[in-house]
Amino acid sequence: ISPHPLCPTMESVAFRVRAHNFRAFDLASDGPNDPHPFLICNFDNVRKWVAPEVTGHNPEWTVDISFDYETRFVDQLDKKHFEIRCGDRQKKPPEDLIGEVLVDLYTLATGPVHHN
Repeated sequence: ISPHPLCPTMESVAFRVRAHNFRAFDLASDGPNDPHPFLICNFDNVRKWVAPEVTGHNPEWTVDISFDYETRFVDQLDKKHFEIRCGDRQKKPPEDLIGEVLVDLYTLATGPVHHN
């Protein structure tokens, strides 16, 4: 998240959000087949998307999503979340989760930072 001059008033703050290149490691599988994981992403119930199914125990999704996020409650970013849920099409039913993570928007806005 980086500040974005979208909002002309002091009542709200806008950010430019970019989410890209998701990875998972050492996913388990049911039986002899490789897992077929997919992601369901939810950014504060404002923007939702699904990263398509891939195959393997160490999948990588090369999605690149950008959007503007505006809030009047910048002092409450620690109570707002980016949720990523990982499902597996091989499981029965496929809605069963492999795992999920919930990161508050304050942490995203202030760090950590990824370095190559």
